[in-house]
Amino acid sequence: MLAAVSVTRADRFRALSDKLCATTDHGWSVNGAAITMHRRLSQVLATAAALALLAACGGDGGGQRTTDSVAPAAAGSTAANDADLTFVHEMIGHHEQAVTMADMALTADVGARPEVVALAGRVQASQQPEIDLMRGWLTSWGESHDESSASTGDMEGMDHSSGMMTDEEMAALTAATGPEFDKQWLTLMITHHRGAISSALVVQQDGSNPDVRKLAEGVVAAQSAEIEELTALLGA
Repeated sequence: MLAAVSVTRADRFRALSDKLCATTDHGWSVNGAAITMHRRLSQVLATAAALALLAACGGDGGGQRTTDSVAPAAAGSTAANDADLTFVHEMIGHHEQAVTMADMALTADVGARPEVVALAGRVQASQQPEIDLMRGWLTSWGESHDESSASTGDMEGMDHSSGMMTDEEMAALTAATGPEFDKQWLTLMITHHRGAISSALVVQQDGSNPDVRKLAEGVVAAQSAEIEELTALLGA
């Protein structure tokens, strides 16, 4: 409404300006005063148009304001399909077994070499927060996690092909010390990481939740790099 009124006023100023200019067609002389008046009217016209624009955009005369801004997007979708749920349930147990293996390497009595200890510390530091993150997702989805088999290869859908260590392999690792521990730990962790990567690639293909897929992408990148380091240490 304000813009329309201002345009009408601007039209009136324009008409006056045109009328002044039109006097030259009726024999009037265009002296300095007339030219000055014409310029002043032009300035008034420009000022009126600018005021009209400001009033339309910033005025609060009861009109409805509009904006080009939109509300920020949600942090992440809470929807999860079967592939997402399977990955999260399995990866919690998978990560927890890796943390258990890392704890073993960090035990002073084991006598692991410094490079193994350092890598075990990074595994623990990276995977425990991911466990907490995935548990939070399950809670938000109204899902529960079976704690009874969290650190073993007995979870439904998980077997040795997923990289999970068997009870016998974990027992043998627990009994080992020194160079023998290093060899077993490095060998088992390579297998463990490969299983995690396989699961992550599946959910990247079949999952629908963007947060889960982002985590899976990180698992592939981080654990692929660690496999290279594990392999190098095993051959050293």
